[in-house]
Amino acid sequence: MPISQNRLRQDARYFLQGAAGTCVVMGAIAVALTSLVMLLSVFAPGRLSALIRDNLPPGLSIALVALLVALGAVLGLLVWARFISRRLAIWTMGVLAAIALLSMLVTAIASP
Repeated sequence: MPISQNRLRQDARYFLQGAAGTCVVMGAIAVALTSLVMLLSVFAPGRLSALIRDNLPPGLSIALVALLVALGAVLGLLVWARFISRRLAIWTMGVLAAIALLSMLVTAIASP
């Protein structure tokens, strides 16, 4: 049974609305987190970075941790919006965590 043009248009519109909604939600979360970090930096300068650095394992950079947290949040939103399956998101985060652990291991081995 062939798919009608109206059905294709409707599906395309729903897909674009979902993608736009996801981008808006991710942008709002990014703005909220950025403003929270800026407020913390104003009221307690240096304390946030000191707190983060004290709780990180040695050799693991802040940028890598921030990247993993951001990717985890994006994958969580994509699962919540039903763009990807939960199994794919868990597999992707497992691969990213393995890369982070390997980089920490290589850094620990390479440091004198």
